[in-house]
Amino acid sequence: MKHNMWKFETLALRIARDTAFPVPTTGFLLEVVIVDHIAVGQFYGHVKADPLTGRFADGHLMHTSAIAVMQLPAAQYE
Repeated sequence: MKHNMWKFETLALRIARDTAFPVPTTGFLLEVVIVDHIAVGQFYGHVKADPLTGRFADGHLMHTSAIAVMQLPAAQYE
């Protein structure tokens, strides 16, 4: 289910897409909730999105595999 994105979500997605991450990134989750070491949110910009089938289409609900480690940049703690 695709939803209309808020301005801050559009900005956050633009910043994320322009960021050079140190590990491969397959896409971006917005409106994320973490429950029992699993993140659930609406996915955007998946590298394997298929416009013909709708697979991995923007705005679809997706969950991650178990999160082993989560680390915020040091600036988040200051």
